[in-house]
Amino acid sequence: MRSNHWAQTFLDFVIASGLPASPTRYVNGWLETALIKGKVCFVKSMTYNEARGLYFIGVDPAKTAQAGQVVVLCGGEGRHLKDVFVIPWLSFFSLLGRATPRNSYVGRSYLQYKGHVIEVKHGWELRWEGAARPHANASAWRFTPAAAPAAI
Repeated sequence: MRSNHWAQTFLDFVIASGLPASPTRYVNGWLETALIKGKVCFVKSMTYNEARGLYFIGVDPAKTAQAGQVVVLCGGEGRHLKDVFVIPWLSFFSLLGRATPRNSYVGRSYLQYKGHVIEVKHGWELRWEGAARPHANASAWRFTPAAAPAAI
């Protein structure tokens, strides 16, 4: 497995910790949904860009029609899982719903919501692209990988 499959790395950690967890959906080899501690979790892998101080997130618009309890954003840097953001489903998707899906590729059409989890002076912020530029303080949602399962 490639080292940037941070969501899979996190799920493997949760399972190894003895907590009830299992993958429920993969898309193109990437873990997308898991059942963790009885909760449906949308999970995303993010790689930290140190030069820009942020993680990039891309979300397919079809995901907004699904239901669950928790969004788990798993961020890594280098070869290590670094940050896990555990966000209530409704908080994440109500913010996302105020953004605008954008084309992600030149030469073909692929719409997705584009966002960033940005390291700011006093913590972290979740920001989405689009005319409204919705954003929220994400500091309370940030956990170490070891502490994140308790927050789910």
